[in-house]
Amino acid sequence: MTASLLRRLATAAVVLSASASLASAQTLLGDVTGNGSGRAIADLSTTTSTITLANAGFVLGAGNNVTVRINGLSHTFMNDLAAFLVYTPTGGGPSIEAVLFDNVGGNGDPHGSFSFNSGFGTSIGSINLAGGDFAPLGSLAVFNGVSVAGDWTLRVEDQVGADAGSYQSWDIGLATTTTTPEPGTWALMGSGLLGLAGVAHRRRKA
Repeated sequence: MTASLLRRLATAAVVLSASASLASAQTLLGDVTGNGSGRAIADLSTTTSTITLANAGFVLGAGNNVTVRINGLSHTFMNDLAAFLVYTPTGGGPSIEAVLFDNVGGNGDPHGSFSFNSGFGTSIGSINLAGGDFAPLGSLAVFNGVSVAGDWTLRVEDQVGADAGSYQSWDIGLATTTTTPEPGTWALMGSGLLGLAGVAHRRRKA
């Protein structure tokens, strides 16, 4: 194999590697997101809605990487409610959960969309019943280091009698900090290098 062909192979490897890195960088520019169905919140009940994500190779790093938004939450007595985010990894294993809110809001009636991220500075109080951005009661940093792939469940509990409510839907946004190249990317790199090596071999025989 000539020095010229070796340089060409090395250049191709760099180009293909850069393309793979660019694809990953573009993926990391946006959050991995999911949308879950709404539920009625019956009196003295627990309701769950699960989003299953299949983004193998994507991992949550350190920082405020988890955002949960409950859309169209309404209830006749906010203080009855508690909400939790629960993660169960693909393939099984211990679940992890964090408290979003628990017995807050006084006797008011919530009516809006509520977003939770540990980087938001405001906690829900008795005057924040029209929705907004809030810090959860429990830190969402408990999910740092987990793979995105798995079941993400919103669990809402009505803990006191005489009132009920509902929410229209919910969303989760996960900002990944590390990822591994997709199998197709490795296949592209491998086939490209093998193709160039084959050309070099044929030229050498000629």
